[in-house]
Amino acid sequence: MRWPNRKKNPSGGSDKDWFVLRFKRPGFTIGVAPYVGERPVPLKYFPAIWS
Repeated sequence: MRWPNRKKNPSGGSDKDWFVLRFKRPGFTIGVAPYVGERPVPLKYFPAIWS
């Protein structure tokens, strides 16, 4: 499916997007990783985040 004139979505299809679509309610995602730009956080940060 193509979306004409669709704006860039920096969330990248997160669980928040699923929640909003599924339950028709506002949602948010808490970011606990260091900022690495609008892209997925590299796996090398996982051990420190998990601790």
